Amino acid sequence: MANNTPQSPRPSGEPPALSRRQAVLAARCLLVLALLAVLRFAADLLNSELLAALPISLPVREMRAAGDAAGAVALAAGGAVLLVLGQACGRYRAAGTCRLVCGIYAAAALVFPALPEPLPLSLVTPIYFAALAAGVYLEFTAHARVLAGTEDRLARWWRVLWWCTAGLAALVLGALAMLSVSWAAVYLLLTIADWGLLALDLACTATLYRTAGALRRAGAGQDSG
Repeated sequence: MANNTPQSPRPSGEPPALSRRQAVLAARCLLVLALLAVLRFAADLLNSELLAALPISLPVREMRAAGDAAGAVALAAGGAVLLVLGQACGRYRAAGTCRLVCGIYAAAALVFPALPEPLPLSLVTPIYFAALAAGVYLEFTAHARVLAGTEDRLARWWRVLWWCTAGLAALVLGALAMLSVSWAAVYLLLTIADWGLLALDLACTATLYRTAGALRRAGAGQDSG
């Protein structure tokens, strides 16, 4: 159902509204991203401690290998889609570059696990997670930008999702910092992070679908106008 709530004027600092072609392209790409978000949810579920903690025998090693593969595919494919979305907003292009690089690195680590690292692991891991965080930030803020003045409530929700993502990252870092203090506290914090990550995956999937619908309606409105 179309949103009949009056929209606030577009602030002067925001980019201009998307053209009809850009809106239609963005809507289609966002639907693909929503499907990839489902794949990311499956990957995070397979990699979580929640399944391993079930009182039944599961092939945990194989499940995590499948989760790693699905996560790498979701990262790389999502990066490619975001590069296409760069036609609608330049920030998508930067987000896509970050995600594509992370996806290629994750895939290479799966295919060639025995190859020596080009850089020490202590440098590679922070660079990887910094690029991943930058990609998420750029993607979510790009969603908010293309929705500004068209669906302001949804634009604000993307910013909320970014802060939720940052909060989860802080929770994991806090758990790692407590490794030498209390294993019980670490386990509790990581379990909370697992549940939070899965909930965030579902929220992002639903919001991507809603964003695609909003941009599709915006493109149709330009047609009728």
